[in-house]
Amino acid sequence: MCQALMQWAPNLHALAIGPGLGRDPQMLSAIQPFFTEIKSSNIPLLFDGDGIHLLTLYPGIVVGYKKAVITPNVNEFKRLCACMNLAEDTPVHILAKRMGGVTIVQKGVVDKISNGEITVICEEEGSPRRCGGQGDILAGSMTTFLYWINKAHPEHAGVVAALAACTLTRTAARIAFTHHHRSTTTINILEHLEEALEQHFPCGL
Repeated sequence: MCQALMQWAPNLHALAIGPGLGRDPQMLSAIQPFFTEIKSSNIPLLFDGDGIHLLTLYPGIVVGYKKAVITPNVNEFKRLCACMNLAEDTPVHILAKRMGGVTIVQKGVVDKISNGEITVICEEEGSPRRCGGQGDILAGSMTTFLYWINKAHPEHAGVVAALAACTLTRTAARIAFTHHHRSTTTINILEHLEEALEQHFPCGL
């Protein structure tokens, strides 16, 4: 399996792990050696959803790999703390430091982002309605920013990329809600990503 996956490695600029991965124990066990190989390519990695579940089982996959970003929600954050032998209310910068300098995005009412050295908070206004699939938009945009920023300015790239993606996704969700109100769906948020991107990161810059 790992050999088949590694055939794609030369074509990857960054990789998001989680959406569609599933939780089959045999799959999760079999995929572990892939990460040893992919980290040797030195590409940015993002763990979301079932990818975070994988890390709670095998945290060694990511510990110390500073080009990794993890995007836990409230419950996922608690489970990450538990697997690192920390209290569930541990501050995000402590968990990031314990995991060897990976960037952690603690999603919530505000998004707390830290790599153990610096911590920033995204307080951009979002949508009053949280849509299923919104996390996938965040993960996809963050993975894209990870590649761009690692290429341009690698220092603290995970924190910068996470802040950019959180700001973008929250803004697109807010714009979508002004048009669609309680019927807002993830598709509507996608439709306004370009507008949000231009608002914060104009093409002319």
